[in-house]
Amino acid sequence: MSKILVILLLFYTLTVTGSVINAQISDQHRVIIQVLDSLGNIIADTNFEILNPDNTIHSRGRTNSEGIYELSLTKNRNYKIKFSDFENEHIYNFTVPKEMLLKEFRLICRLPIEVAKRSSKESVEIIPDNGRIIPVTISIQSKDFKKIPNQSFALTSQDKILDQKFKTDLDGNFTIDLIEKNKYFIRTNYNNFEYSDNFAVPSGVKSYTFKLILPITIPSIDIPAQSSSKYQRIFTLENVNFETASWELSQESYNYLDKLVEDLKQKPQMEIEIAGHTDDIGSDEDNLILSQKRAETVYNYLISKGIEAERITAIGYGENQPIASNKTAEGRAKNRRIEIRVVKE
Repeated sequence: MSKILVILLLFYTLTVTGSVINAQISDQHRVIIQVLDSLGNIIADTNFEILNPDNTIHSRGRTNSEGIYELSLTKNRNYKIKFSDFENEHIYNFTVPKEMLLKEFRLICRLPIEVAKRSSKESVEIIPDNGRIIPVTISIQSKDFKKIPNQSFALTSQDKILDQKFKTDLDGNFTIDLIEKNKYFIRTNYNNFEYSDNFAVPSGVKSYTFKLILPITIPSIDIPAQSSSKYQRIFTLENVNFETASWELSQESYNYLDKLVEDLKQKPQMEIEIAGHTDDIGSDEDNLILSQKRAETVYNYLISKGIEAERITAIGYGENQPIASNKTAEGRAKNRRIEIRVVKE
């Protein structure tokens, strides 16, 4: 099976090699399919089939002059889209889940071909400067050009097809595939002040960078505590977990906390900071509160076991000091943690 690069307007980029991938489409939602070649050229007048799980034909379609076809599909059902107009057959498998964030869904199929290499019997209309997908890097910076990491922002397209919240990475950047010539609006909130701007993705470029400059000065941005000489060593309390969106400890956590209690009793000079961290699910303020409450829960447990209060501090850092990407479930799980930062051995 040929390799198909499928880009969803929910802005997840997926590489498909014959495996089934769950695409976010809702119950009987309008689905917009657009077909591009490997260079981003629109492939017009292209026939394809939508197949049911048993490989029977659900429907047949043909892209218009803009390489687009629209239809509705049923929720919680597996489908395949098959392209047979080319030298090799291309098939993409997807599942329609129960829920959908946006009012409509655009599935952009970038096939591993170039339209110029299609056989002469095939009718192709090439529109080189309309609807191509361009990788756009959004950088949020202070007025002294310092990039701001972990900064939440909202991005909305002029046609409202895209209206979602994102967050810059540890380098202060966020990269997303957008449609050239389209206009986008960006909004962000920093220290309770809202800032906004807009931009249009230029045509005829391979990539584009948009900088949102905030009228602020940042002397220091998210310097990890690990780089500070304040701490002699830092370690994560493994297997100390909390109920979802709660500061209530899971039952199995107490055995591991008791080992920390024993260590502190054996080293009466040791002083520690309990550092609470969360992933980026939820608002910045809520996560900061949640991390503080979780750190205080551990603090209170240690005190209840006879550890002197003056040897312990509890600080919540929210989502501001991740140790892994928040784009995956595995990364988010690593970021939800309690660290012990040893101030004095």
